[in-house]
Amino acid sequence: MKKKKKIIFLSSLMTVSVMAAISITSCNSGQNDELASWTLNEEVDRLNNFTFLPKSSSFSIGTVINTSDETFLPTFIANWTPNNNFSYRIQKEREISTDIYRTTYFNIVVQDIITLEEKTTNSFNIKYEIQEEVEIRKEIKNINDNTKLLKSEFTDEEINNIDATNIINYLNIGINNQYIYQILDFNHNSNIKTFSLKVEIKNKEYESLISSQISNILTFTYTINNDLPITNSVAEEIARLNKLSPRLLNPNLTYQQLLDLNISNFLPLLTDFPLNNELFTYKVFAFSKTNLSNSKNINFNMHVFQKGQEDIKDDTNFTNNFIVDFILINEPEQDVNIDDQYLQNNLVDVITSGDYSLASPGSLVDNDCVKVSPGPLRTAPSAGVPEYAKSIQSKVFNALELDQLKNTFSLCFQSYSGACSFGTGWILDYKLTSDGSYPTTWYIATNAHVIQNLKIPNEIISPVRYEIENSPFTNTNQLIMQRVKTESIQFGQDFGNSYNQDTYDRVNIPAANLKTIFIGLDYLTTRPDMFSKDGKWQNTEEYIDFAVMEVTFNSASEAKTFTQNYVEDTSRHFKYRKESILKNYNLKIDHGYSVIGFPDVSPTPHPYFRPVSMFSNRAAEMDANTPIVLDDQFSNLASSPFYNTFNNRIGMFDASLGLSFFGMDYRQAYSLNRWYNSWGLTYPIDYSNLEAGSSGSMLRDKEGYTVGIYFASDARASIGLAQALYCEGFNYQGKYGKFNLEGYDLIEGGFPNQKISYKDNLKLIYGDNYKTHLFPNGLK
Repeated sequence: MKKKKKIIFLSSLMTVSVMAAISITSCNSGQNDELASWTLNEEVDRLNNFTFLPKSSSFSIGTVINTSDETFLPTFIANWTPNNNFSYRIQKEREISTDIYRTTYFNIVVQDIITLEEKTTNSFNIKYEIQEEVEIRKEIKNINDNTKLLKSEFTDEEINNIDATNIINYLNIGINNQYIYQILDFNHNSNIKTFSLKVEIKNKEYESLISSQISNILTFTYTINNDLPITNSVAEEIARLNKLSPRLLNPNLTYQQLLDLNISNFLPLLTDFPLNNELFTYKVFAFSKTNLSNSKNINFNMHVFQKGQEDIKDDTNFTNNFIVDFILINEPEQDVNIDDQYLQNNLVDVITSGDYSLASPGSLVDNDCVKVSPGPLRTAPSAGVPEYAKSIQSKVFNALELDQLKNTFSLCFQSYSGACSFGTGWILDYKLTSDGSYPTTWYIATNAHVIQNLKIPNEIISPVRYEIENSPFTNTNQLIMQRVKTESIQFGQDFGNSYNQDTYDRVNIPAANLKTIFIGLDYLTTRPDMFSKDGKWQNTEEYIDFAVMEVTFNSASEAKTFTQNYVEDTSRHFKYRKESILKNYNLKIDHGYSVIGFPDVSPTPHPYFRPVSMFSNRAAEMDANTPIVLDDQFSNLASSPFYNTFNNRIGMFDASLGLSFFGMDYRQAYSLNRWYNSWGLTYPIDYSNLEAGSSGSMLRDKEGYTVGIYFASDARASIGLAQALYCEGFNYQGKYGKFNLEGYDLIEGGFPNQKISYKDNLKLIYGDNYKTHLFPNGLK
């Protein structure tokens, strides 16, 4: 005991620490002299006879969960007066929650700061409400008292399309962004023409800590009106529609509701816009959303078909553009914890001004850190590379190219209508078998924009494919994969296109054997509009053009033939570096980068199956299919100033800065529920103007490492673009305010602000124990 007293009194640090802790708990600036002379027993007796008064009848849940034992008394007790001769700590016996109140039972342990002797008081309790629980009960009462249908007259078709998932769109509930609303016990009684339901509300931020509340049974009566507009021809119907002024049933949209609004769910939310669904089919077209300070509207037109004639392609059957205004309900800025402590720099300097700066610093505060660019009027290739340069077709010249070709396939997503959407894919991984047999389940990498053509409703990773049309004929029927029979070709030999069955092989994989595993949409916790006020970045998310699909072959023998015995040919196995060229410039290889893809070569493109041919980014003579460089050389990372955002790192750029003008094409083309901006570290490659169908090709270096995935090209600049599979992040050191290049690993994930990866999604679908070649010990 003497030793303890010596530490407290002889150490000035300890003395200050103890006294500081006591002063924190005191609500008074001084101490009552009468308290100073009390003994430990007297202090405990005083507390046992003390009436504790709570500071408030309610506390926020944040205050409750963030209160420590040291701060419990001064936070909750209004009349707490400590004695500076003692220290205090709390022992919570239990907490009891009822529908309304919470009660905390506690004892106070009192310690004499000189003798260190302790005694414990009797049990006390304080009773209070949680403010968020009070508010959620008020919200339920408001729903019980005031909820009505936004319209009460429907057609039979409208009624048939209303269910538990969309009925909330027809109710006047003023959505509050701090809550999650869910419809329960939905019932539609068509005999008496009523809907009945309950509404459950949960606190979005504290869903696990605050009990949800459920409304009374709400009942709504409606009427049926099947008086259709009188028009007989498409021309008459379009003329009628063009005279209308549609409005949203509820023009007040939250940010999330605006994001969720898309081509498929938009029409039922309109009023003053009656349609004749008996005679005509309506397809929303050119759907776009504008959310700027001076303009908040939805712009769309419609393609109108006579019922049963939807397949007739008549480009004249379009309405005028309609503009529907909305009001964006202000909501608190979402708190996103941006971890930037791990970001790299290594004295690399970013270009922030000049002719080749496609984005520049904004005001560097809040969401105005980056000013985006509409893009250059004209781009130019690297020095010494001609515009519109040609590349080699249907030839390989060395073992590295041959291995890359063996791992690469032409992909054709064929719909039930017979139409095909083309791309390129390559072997990333395969599922291990328990009996040592050749695996039939394989993981094929391609672009996010390619896998958008895999239209399978209700997938786990992509449960809603927003581009799926109402007609099932647009959904995927099968995947047609084509490969070059490399067993029979020689270096430098022209093996032709896929019309040549002697050198090309194909396999048909039914839709039931396909699955989306990863698609690089919204892969970070941050959002573009956190960094720019520019309209192109508002109400959007980011995307990196990488995706993985699961393909299960029809048999082990088919899989072995088509993958050309990949399992045993270990030199071809996928590998990538967990280090970017941006961080380690010594990884950059002169004449060291190869792209192989399968563009279609039909002279007159049409939607049905057509031949493909293998192209590489090996430079070719302008007048012949003859390589310019030696057989053991490939292309360089491009030095074009339009595709470099770093002064002292040639051959790389930040897509969010260098392609700030680019994302619009992708997000509009697929009519997605959310729109996306191109993001992530990107490598430009010379002589890589591979045409449509080559999207998704592997970017491989001379040492056999997969560096990135090919996703776009610039014909004039003779350049292809590939997104890096790995980036450790880059710190712009405040030149773009709080904006930095985020770190990510598309294969394994694990970076602070990264939400998804190939491994993460495998685990989500199959659990910890699932084993593949890349993860032989499971996914833990």
